Amino acid sequence: MKCLSLDHKKADVAIRRRVAFSSVQRAEIMKSLPQGAIVLVTCNRTELYYRGNREDGEVALQAFARDCPFVFYDEEEAEKHLFRLAAGLCSMLVGEDEILGQIRDAYGEARSLGSARGLDAAFQSALFCGKRVREQTKISSFACSLATLAGCRLLGIDGFRAAAEENNAKKRAAAAEAESVVSVCLAEYFAGEYARRRAPFLKELSEEEKKKLYALRKRDPAAFCEYMRRAEEEE
Repeated sequence: MKCLSLDHKKADVAIRRRVAFSSVQRAEIMKSLPQGAIVLVTCNRTELYYRGNREDGEVALQAFARDCPFVFYDEEEAEKHLFRLAAGLCSMLVGEDEILGQIRDAYGEARSLGSARGLDAAFQSALFCGKRVREQTKISSFACSLATLAGCRLLGIDGFRAAAEENNAKKRAAAAEAESVVSVCLAEYFAGEYARRRAPFLKELSEEEKKKLYALRKRDPAAFCEYMRRAEEEE
């Protein structure tokens, strides 16, 4: 999977408006990428997830948004970006919940057009990760932090600063917890992808070796991925 991304960190409002693609434009972009594509458009970002090479995606976007500073993510970096996005870690207001629904809607739109082929596993796993992050951490509790802190001005400037510092410290701690959950979700996702891609290799193992590997995958998905990566490199 590849990703071309433009967000509030890379572009001002004027540029983001140029890439706020309509449903018709989104459909045209996805249609131009027959291997599979999903277009995500929100107030603060436009992203294209797709299968193919970098040039395929850039050409598809240039038809509607020429010379915009899209950032390219390749393979595992694209998947990591999607998982962090679903967790609310890339949002202007870290931890906000709306992004999860927006990703779900973009995925649903692509599925309805028959354009999500080859991207289902990544998006379904990312949506599950976003839900898991919100269930296991307090990151969503800071989604209203700006309004809360505005109310703290009633405490006076010193009280406001103290409240802001305390809020930011708690938010950083929650974000760190969320990053840990994302790492676990990514390891589980990559383990599943390795198991799928390397099915012929696994099939040739003895029953005892299979049991050990499946136990390793369940106990430590990251270690399972590393083992499979080394086995792949040695072939």
